[in-house]
Amino acid sequence: MVWRWTTSDDLLRIAQAVLITSVLYVIIIVSLNLRFTPKVPIIVSLLLLSFMMGARGLARFISTGGNIMALSALFRPALPNAPPAIMVGGTDMVTLAIHQARKSGPLPFKPLAIISTKGNQIGKVYSGARVYSGENFNETLQQLIKRALTEYNYSHVRIILVGDNHPEYVKQAAIGAMNDKKVRLSRMPEIGSKRLSNVNPEDVLGRHKYDLDPSGPSKLIEGKTILITGGGGTIGSELALQVATFNPKKIVIVDNSENNLYTINQIIGERFPQIETVIRLKDIRDYRSIDDLFDTYLPQIVFHAAANKHVPLMEEHPREAIMVNLGGTKNVADAALRTGVEAFILISTDKAVNPTNLMGAAKRAAELYVRYCFEKSGSKFFSTRFGNVLGSSGSVMPLFERQISAMGPVTVTSKEMTRWFMTVKEAVGLVLQSAALGGGMITGKNGKKVKYNYPLFVLDMGEPMKIISFAEAMIRLKGYEPYKDIDIIETGVRPGEKIHEEIFYDYEKAVETPVDGVLGVKSSKELDENLIELIEKTVKAATKNDIRETLKLLERIVPGYKVSKK
Repeated sequence: MVWRWTTSDDLLRIAQAVLITSVLYVIIIVSLNLRFTPKVPIIVSLLLLSFMMGARGLARFISTGGNIMALSALFRPALPNAPPAIMVGGTDMVTLAIHQARKSGPLPFKPLAIISTKGNQIGKVYSGARVYSGENFNETLQQLIKRALTEYNYSHVRIILVGDNHPEYVKQAAIGAMNDKKVRLSRMPEIGSKRLSNVNPEDVLGRHKYDLDPSGPSKLIEGKTILITGGGGTIGSELALQVATFNPKKIVIVDNSENNLYTINQIIGERFPQIETVIRLKDIRDYRSIDDLFDTYLPQIVFHAAANKHVPLMEEHPREAIMVNLGGTKNVADAALRTGVEAFILISTDKAVNPTNLMGAAKRAAELYVRYCFEKSGSKFFSTRFGNVLGSSGSVMPLFERQISAMGPVTVTSKEMTRWFMTVKEAVGLVLQSAALGGGMITGKNGKKVKYNYPLFVLDMGEPMKIISFAEAMIRLKGYEPYKDIDIIETGVRPGEKIHEEIFYDYEKAVETPVDGVLGVKSSKELDENLIELIEKTVKAATKNDIRETLKLLERIVPGYKVSKK
């Protein structure tokens, strides 16, 4: 047992062990016809209980800082109808979570076992729950579930994931266990919180949670005018909300959707009433309007998130893909270059790497133009490239949720297709860190600010996940069994889609930075000397709706890209 976390359950087990030992002692003495004083077993038992319980009580008392009232948590049992629970996480984290939950009242669960994902204190018992190794996690989990349902005869058992940083195999095994209707899955999101919550689709990604230092973004943003294009979209609105936490002088939010603008303006007004917020209904394809915007507000930091992102849809609308993703980026970047911004950050995508679709090719051309601006501006323009944002408009999660609500079928384009996923909060947090890196606001190991002169940053995307695995996980999280309750069908790869995305070109080299989760990128390939001329001709051809010429020029800007024949 972990003495500093001793509970009433542990004291009861000690009392039972001492009683059994004493009874066995008497039986052996009597059976051997040995003489003994009847008082001896009683006195020895009391002494054992006193020493063993006293030592543990003292350890518990010391661990609470001498707080006598905290000892009352020793005698708080679980709620009468509390569900039996298999706790998963680092042993110290789980034991601390149980301890903290006891301090505020009866436990809302009854610990049966602890599976340690850190591999420490194996075999010890805390609060009646033995600690098991997580080395063979799925096998151990299945054995404990079977024991709880058969040997202990519980009607159901609950798996509780404690904390946030669980490997993907742990989450997948826990979700897979829900195929048994008697198994429930919950999580304790924070140490010190006794509230059990549902496991969300975001929780199954198995991504490492980065502990980000807010000082860099704060130095970049505080007291300045920040402009965010596409500020009503999934990424743009989260950018606006996170930027607001760093006390900017003013946030100028640009979007072509009046509903999106209205919504984000309401949210910021409610959460950050002290921040001056300006909303502007603008189309980034209109360079005159964008020039007027920059002249009016003179932003110091620009986050360019506006883009057309839907791959199959852009295959059918090539003019819109070019006019927005390339032409719109050029308009915003030109205005930023002309007015002398301190930092410009383009939100890019993994689809810009060896693109097989118009959306990705246009974003790659935009990356190249930002690199040109980087060289022309003295290293003030950057692109930040990353994969899919979970829950964004047009992503698989809202689609799967609708299909599951209708009891299926859930559709995937290919059972082999993989994608990188990250949550919008994580993506935006890392984008702000990359902006701080580019802006020279991150402090290095020597305590001095270091400016990383890379025109491109890439977010650490971890391991890609199969789309079908994500679909299966979502179905299980809703309490259904894939292929039995809700079917999953394959519909075929759509125009422009890849089976597997990439995050780097062959000629790009990742460079570590002081920020975990953000990589600098060095390219061994120089910009085409005709790049600007080609981009201007491409945008001009798209403006005239000369699609054939537009696509022909785009193939020259992005070597290796070939227009789909479909």
